[in-house]
Amino acid sequence: CYTNRIEGDENPIVKTVRPFGPDTLFVKEIRVVRQKISVPPIVFNSTDTLPYFITGYWKPNTTENLKEYRKREASGFFDAAGFVDSTGYEYDKIAKTIDKKFEEKIYAPLEQILPYFQELCQDTLYLKITIHGYTDPRGLSSGENHPYRPNSRGKRIYPDKTVTVGVDSRGLPVVIPKGIDMWRYNWPVDPNDKKGKWIKLPDKGQNGNVLLSKLRAYYTFETFDKEMAKRSPLYRQLRENGRVLVDIEGYGIDKEGFKKRKLRDDPQSRRIEIYLDALRPDEIGKFKRIEGGKIIGLKQIASKSETKKTHQKETTSEISEKQTRVSPNEEPKKIIEQEKPEETENFDKEENYAEETEIEKKYEKTALVQTAKAPPPPKIEDERILKERDETRCFKIYYKAYQNPKEAVKARDALKAAGVENPRVVEIVDQFGENKTYELYSGCYSNAVEAVKALKALSWATKALKLQRKPVIIR
Repeated sequence: CYTNRIEGDENPIVKTVRPFGPDTLFVKEIRVVRQKISVPPIVFNSTDTLPYFITGYWKPNTTENLKEYRKREASGFFDAAGFVDSTGYEYDKIAKTIDKKFEEKIYAPLEQILPYFQELCQDTLYLKITIHGYTDPRGLSSGENHPYRPNSRGKRIYPDKTVTVGVDSRGLPVVIPKGIDMWRYNWPVDPNDKKGKWIKLPDKGQNGNVLLSKLRAYYTFETFDKEMAKRSPLYRQLRENGRVLVDIEGYGIDKEGFKKRKLRDDPQSRRIEIYLDALRPDEIGKFKRIEGGKIIGLKQIASKSETKKTHQKETTSEISEKQTRVSPNEEPKKIIEQEKPEETENFDKEENYAEETEIEKKYEKTALVQTAKAPPPPKIEDERILKERDETRCFKIYYKAYQNPKEAVKARDALKAAGVENPRVVEIVDQFGENKTYELYSGCYSNAVEAVKALKALSWATKALKLQRKPVIIR
């Protein structure tokens, strides 16, 4: 992921007493200038007055999402969700404007930089997608203000699919189940174990605002991902190769917006932040954006550039702090003591939003501390199955990706019984945490020649393991 150029005379003039011959040595001094390619981040903040979301709804108001919304509304999908209200704005016109903004500010700029990931920076850049969601200061209503759907009055039930978004005030992954009351601010991680760990939302959920902001961040990514996968083969390839990283979080009420405008019904605060960052491998575990887009975990110091004859000059930066972010899907080392359910706090007074509470300060401090800690080692359910990060980089023989771990282990045992060197099963989890595959490998060779010799001795493996194609060497 570097550009290199040679500085010096392109057409030097050489004068000799006699013509060049096989014993003539010509020495030319040059300068090789090597520079890191800089891929600037794409930043989108919906800070205009445009309502990017229908009141109470969790999917951004694009044309395609609005069509789905209309069908859902007609089918009674929101009959238990009184907080969702599509009156008050011309959402059809707004959707076209949002489509245009997403195209100009996100999709088109990303398509321009994606070639870097496959050309000069092939296999050295990862795309980190960070999305933050916010709401205005009003708590979620129960449908008293829209008479067109009387069946939904008094109900605040989330009717969509179960999703996992961000972490709670103690660092636990927040699973938002289908059918949850949106005013809930804590519930057991395991519904069958009431004495176990409990999810606890910061600010006691802010009358549903924390959950709604998390849902908006999640479904904004889903909208983005669906559109980019449809329009960009490069994006699909990056995603399939595990080079798309995702970090989504909802922060509840837009407190900064309330301090500036003092509005409770504020479309400008129903906003999202989208950050698309190009990361190098050594930055993946250290780079994280928190509320407001601030970057933590990396401290960059520009290195001094110097030019020498026959030496390289680099304009680059060095990582000086070794910090590791905690993935929202990983449990941090230290969990704050479990607390029992409490009654929902009333957030009717506006001054509650103007100043940070002690709970907020504790939450933010805890989040920063957890971000700087390395996550605990993963729990391996089957010691015969390795995790992807435990796999060594080398030339190896790849057989097949299995969906069933038992089938993969059975094939591994067959290779082991036949005396094949270092057969193993590696669990691969996609970056979206939804799909797992179990890949079968053998060998670990420092060069391709040794790997080819081992592969030639495995002509029997295709038939014995019932493979659809012959084993191949990969690195």
